[in-house]
Amino acid sequence: MMEVHDYTFLFGIGLFFAFMDAYGIGANDVANSFATSVGSGSITLAQALIIACFMEFGGAYFLGANTTETIKGGIVDPKMYADVPELLMLTMVCALIGSSTWVLFASSRGWPVSTTHAIVGAICGAGISAFGADGVQWSGIGKIVLSWVISPVAAGFVCSIFFLFTKHVVLKHADSFRRGLIAIPAYFGFAIMVNVFYIIFKGAPDSNLKTAAIGIPVGIAREKPAVHIEETSQTKGEKLSADSIESGDAQANPSLVALEKKENWILKKLKSTIFAGLYHDIESKEDENVNAVHEYATKFDDDTERLFSAVQVITACFTSFAHGSNDVANAIGPLATIYYIWSHANIDVAKAPVPTWILIYGGIAIDIGLMTYGYHVMKTLGNKVTYMSPTRGFSAEMGTSITILTCSKLSLPVSSTHCITGATTAIGLLSGGGFKSLNWRLLLGVFAGWIATLPAAGVVSGVIFAFVSRSPQLV
Repeated sequence: MMEVHDYTFLFGIGLFFAFMDAYGIGANDVANSFATSVGSGSITLAQALIIACFMEFGGAYFLGANTTETIKGGIVDPKMYADVPELLMLTMVCALIGSSTWVLFASSRGWPVSTTHAIVGAICGAGISAFGADGVQWSGIGKIVLSWVISPVAAGFVCSIFFLFTKHVVLKHADSFRRGLIAIPAYFGFAIMVNVFYIIFKGAPDSNLKTAAIGIPVGIAREKPAVHIEETSQTKGEKLSADSIESGDAQANPSLVALEKKENWILKKLKSTIFAGLYHDIESKEDENVNAVHEYATKFDDDTERLFSAVQVITACFTSFAHGSNDVANAIGPLATIYYIWSHANIDVAKAPVPTWILIYGGIAIDIGLMTYGYHVMKTLGNKVTYMSPTRGFSAEMGTSITILTCSKLSLPVSSTHCITGATTAIGLLSGGGFKSLNWRLLLGVFAGWIATLPAAGVVSGVIFAFVSRSPQLV
């Protein structure tokens, strides 16, 4: 009979691989939130990664507990482990190993796979290895699989509404720039209202804020944002003056240059490793196939497109927040189960809230992953699938954000990869060239990765569980 704090080594291994799984989520799924913003030129890669760090962590910390419940107890039947709770610990440890192994491998190849697929497949693999087909709650799997089908279609449908409205009401008008100036405050207001509504309604379900879930977003949305169209001559002059002063200081103080050269090489190496993801070029200007796809897309007035850069950054932030709230469960759900069994020596995991420290732990790991390795997958979804502009990126992000937040509220662990890919595909089909506006060679590769993810993670997890649980034991 298991006692409290038995099998501490399993808890320790679970901590490590939960961190690696969350790291892989950051490295792979960072593209889901900011790839379109970077691909359209609204922000730089460095800016995207820095902003995403705060938004991903915030989503994981404030809203990550809901979908964690499904992952930690909705895939395998905990009752099967009632007499041997330590086996459920082992199941979740093996699941984290299988999921993190596949996700990190896919990230190294630049494949945008579903981390939700990976953890669900890994838990299923370990569960089947433990008790056969009866070890998995297939009704819960059906609900999850249904969400995988619905999420790209729903995200594509929602983003199509935004893009078609913008295309015909603003972009195609003779005076599109003036139309854009009128539309931008409305877009800002709607984006903020929808996302703040979900944040309050989902993030504070037991507080008095829930009764104000409509009033507060509407009040916030009525605050009209200031849209900066271009720099004034005064601003440009101030920047030039500041640059001149900075240059003069460097020349007047050569010791500053010498001090920089003497910087400890260990610190330089550490900085280059931590911030490696900030300085990579994700554009594909020399790819003839990508250039051909971009040629088929209809281009609109550049000044009007630039108007939407600011609102695109806002929607990207909310998409990143939504992603953190949904996908953190993939790593910390199994860890929450492991920790509860280690602390209580029983399998009543559904009754226990997710500890705050676990949410923080997962959020930090996601941030580190996206900062150091996220650029790999962002190269794929940035501008290789179809031509991306601020209006297109805004529409894709809005559709993705609404879909993820809605499904997350319903406790459906949807794949954010599927959502953004579905939205991006819909944008490509509406870009002017139809099927020719999409890079089908790349999309087919992405689809193949989706299909391979669940069985690959499941096989790794199941084999490890079988090897550990059925090996000879020293008595």
